Amino acid sequence: MVQQMILLLLPAALLVLCRKIKWMNWVGPVVWSYVLGICWANIPGLPLDTGAARQLTDLSVPLAIPLLLFSANLGGWLKTARNTLISFGLCIGSVLIMAAFSSWIYRDALAESWKLAGMAVGVYTGGTPNMNAIGLSLGISEEIFLLMNTADMVWGGLYFLFLITVAQRLLLYLLPAFLPKSDNPVNTPAEPAGPRLTLGSKLKAIVAALGIAFAILAAGAGLSFLVAGKILPLIVILTVTSLGILGSLIGRIKRNPYTFQTGEYILLVFCLSIGAQANIGELLQSSTQIFEFVGLVMFGSIAIHILLAAFYRIDADTVLITSAAAVFGPAFVGPVATALNNRSLIVAGMTTASIGYAIANYLGLAFASLF
Repeated sequence: MVQQMILLLLPAALLVLCRKIKWMNWVGPVVWSYVLGICWANIPGLPLDTGAARQLTDLSVPLAIPLLLFSANLGGWLKTARNTLISFGLCIGSVLIMAAFSSWIYRDALAESWKLAGMAVGVYTGGTPNMNAIGLSLGISEEIFLLMNTADMVWGGLYFLFLITVAQRLLLYLLPAFLPKSDNPVNTPAEPAGPRLTLGSKLKAIVAALGIAFAILAAGAGLSFLVAGKILPLIVILTVTSLGILGSLIGRIKRNPYTFQTGEYILLVFCLSIGAQANIGELLQSSTQIFEFVGLVMFGSIAIHILLAAFYRIDADTVLITSAAAVFGPAFVGPVATALNNRSLIVAGMTTASIGYAIANYLGLAFASLF
């Protein structure tokens, strides 16, 4: 309980420090949360219950998603949907190309390279639940399955750190910039218009936002039990995403000025908690060949995606959001959008990630069967 309280309250201290210290603010609270979590997990002598961190990770994502979506302008997203869908399609095509190439390269070194390729297609067009489902369907061994997950965690952690730090600045040398904020119909003000709210009014607005988000989360969990008899992350995520978008159409919910900020804070808890689960010593013990295989598929497909996006003149922010949606799923869309300072793309990221979840199993199993 004490560690969970620390994980919940430490982001508040980081926000205060980032506001007062310029160089800390330049790095940003998202990066600091992630880095502090990693330090906590890997500095000898520090007490850490990874189970507590995992519980907060599992809870924070579906709780934050509707809060981030409540202030979204769905009509505004539809105006930019073409670029989003093109970019996500290019991302899927890139994964298929690199999975085929990697399967061929490692056909002798890894006897089940075609199964690994199918799982890679699943995880990098959908998410970890898809990779799990494909692995079980293909009868992958538990040892290979564990190594595949470990390698994905190592490379994924490095790519996430890249996304929230220098990715946007680097890609702007190759890709056009996103629409100016004045032309962007989806961004919402960070603070409410009109008179400043009292502390009591702010707390009331935050509690109301959290109450609705918890109700949506409960609905997602209830639907999962109704359909599958247990909690399935895929069903919960799709449900809270759909209800979050519907909530953005209700004026009273949309006018709450603190939904997005509350969701952002919960994402800091998520980043801190997921960093606290990264035991570097254990992660580096994964099989070298599987480690190489996963890295080749991930970063090769990312490179191809960026090059194709440059040909189609897709802007940098859209490319990064759709890449995060494909590589990580909905959970990381919020932190990446926050790091890019472009909340208008959250709906795009959530939508494409949901599409990825829906089609990844079909793509992965069809790919593995083909090879």
